[in-house]
Amino acid sequence: MAILNFSDVLKNVGLDPKRVKLIWHSLGDKAFKKCYDKNIVEEYTRVQSETFSNGYDYWCVLSSTRVRRQSSSHATR
Repeated sequence: MAILNFSDVLKNVGLDPKRVKLIWHSLGDKAFKKCYDKNIVEEYTRVQSETFSNGYDYWCVLSSTRVRRQSSSHATR
């Protein structure tokens, strides 16, 4: 079974994975969810510290497509 690594994808399009900052947003985060619903994810992502992108030429922004619900388990005696 072949394994596809994201770094391989970046290399295949000519990008050095060390120069790409991966950013993961979760719809479980209330602030992000509001921005997602308003279609302003790019604007939300841009709000970072001045040094956030130091050493990186690109951002790759990923987000969840749904909220993962935590299941609760109950122990009984």
